[in-house]
Amino acid sequence: ALTLATPGPARLTPPDVSEPQPTRNGPRDELVLDGWWNFIPLAPGKKEFPPDGWGWMKVPGYFLGGEGDLVLPDGRRGSPGEPNQLLAKGPLFTGWCQRAFTIPATWKGKELWLELDGVDGLAELYFNGKPIATLLPWEDEAYRVGEFARFGSPNTLTIALNPLGQGFATGFHGRVALRASGPAFVRALAVTPRVSQRRIEFSAACVGAGDYTLELAV
Repeated sequence: ALTLATPGPARLTPPDVSEPQPTRNGPRDELVLDGWWNFIPLAPGKKEFPPDGWGWMKVPGYFLGGEGDLVLPDGRRGSPGEPNQLLAKGPLFTGWCQRAFTIPATWKGKELWLELDGVDGLAELYFNGKPIATLLPWEDEAYRVGEFARFGSPNTLTIALNPLGQGFATGFHGRVALRASGPAFVRALAVTPRVSQRRIEFSAACVGAGDYTLELAV
């Protein structure tokens, strides 16, 4: 488990920092966690957070090498949409990213999933300080997190992103979201037309335990 700390005020706070708001997406409820996350670079292996020394990082985005929007604890800011080089020449470190949010009380009793579209680097995931998974680079995944959630109260998602090597691009290349649904759902639906073969191919990922029938109508 992590020793969580409430990040103190940063030297520079982006003007568009906002609280995630729940939305309805078909039969499912979502809480998209994209936007500004608290960010701090720490030595590898360190899991006790100081109350100060935090900056900001925009998700999706990169804090090392790739395109993104970054505000370091000392107030320096990377240019949005350009490769982040502010930390490229320093020693190897872990980038800790933290997002606070409130899960609606009406979601209690539903299956709660944490979905990540993918990261660059090796990601360690913690929900309210409890370790839930390690995510490999360029993998999308969904995790059940209902047992760790506080419904109607503040929650914290913490992700440690470890660069794969000195100067390697590190960050989020897709969105991060919570989804409340039934015991199973379909994601990553893809449709591939095969014109020369006069056919259409479908693929999808079915998340959740049990046996189900997927019907597609064209």
